[in-house]
This record gives sequence, C-alpha cells and structure tokens, in this order.
Amino acid sequence: MTVALILIVLGAGLFIGSRFERAHDAHERFSSYRVRTNNSLGAWLKSIIVTSISVVAFGLALYLLLSHVR
Repeated sequence: MTVALILIVLGAGLFIGSRFERAHDAHERFSSYRVRTNNSLGAWLKSIIVTSISVVAFGLALYLLLSHVR
C-alpha cells in the first residue's frame, strides 16, 4: 500500500512539474520569434519522446505493482 501511495505521489508530482515546465517553455517560445522558428520542431520532438518514455515507465511501474499485489 505504501509503495502504491509513493508511486501515485511521484507520478502526480512529475505530471504537475511537466505542466509547469511546458507553460514556461510556451511563454519563452511565443515571446521570441527566433526561438519559436528555430526550436519548435526540436521541442515538439523532445516533448513527444519524453512523454512516451514517461507513459511507458508509468505503465511498467503499474504493471509491476499490480502483478506483485496478487
């Protein structure tokens, strides 16, 4: 039960932290034309890769947690 609670809190913290980081990145991107034109594709790809890895890791952690509970 404690492990599940720790994983849920960690997941929520990472989710909220990523939202704050994305908001900060969006503000920087829209405040500078050069940043917006040069880095938008790279930031988009980085965001997709990080999100995909996070989803896979979270799914794996949930699978491991649920498989050990039974």
